[in-house]
Amino acid sequence: MDWWTRIRLEVLRGEKSKREILRREKIHWETLKKILEYSEPPRYRLKEPRPKPKIGPYLERIAQIIEADKAFPKKQRHTAKRIYERIREMGYEGKYTQVKEAVRELERVGGGGVYATDPPAGGGAGGFWLCAGEGFRGVEEGGVFRDGVAVLGCLFCNGL
Repeated sequence: MDWWTRIRLEVLRGEKSKREILRREKIHWETLKKILEYSEPPRYRLKEPRPKPKIGPYLERIAQIIEADKAFPKKQRHTAKRIYERIREMGYEGKYTQVKEAVRELERVGGGGVYATDPPAGGGAGGFWLCAGEGFRGVEEGGVFRDGVAVLGCLFCNGL
C-alpha cells in the first residue's frame, strides 16, 4: 500500500515522469495506469457472473414455492432447508448452500420471481430472469417486460 501511494504521489505531483517510474520499479505500463486511476489497489472482480448449472433448472420452482408461501403465516412458510429437501425429491443434485443463497436473493428482491425464457429464434439457449414483481416501478418506458412484469436482469444464462 505504501509502495502504491508513493508511486502515485511521485507521478501526480510531477516529481518523476511515468517512464522513469516504469524503469525504476520494473512494472508494466498497464500497472502504472491502475496505480494512477485508483487511490488503493482494486480488489478482484468477476467480469461476468458465474454460471449455475446445477441450480439453474430449479430456480423457477424455488421462486414458485416462495411466492406460494406468501399466502401463509410466517411460521408456516418453507425454510431454505425444506425447499432444498423438496427440490432434491425432484432430482436436484447440488448442495444446500446454493439453495440457501438462491432463496436469500429471491427474498431480498421481494415480490419478484424467476422466469424461464425460451431459446431465441436464431438459436442459442434460454435463461432465467430475475424479476422485480408487478409493483416494481424502476424500469423506464421501453424496459424489458415478460407477462407484464419488469425484468431486472439475467440471473442464470446457459450458453450465452
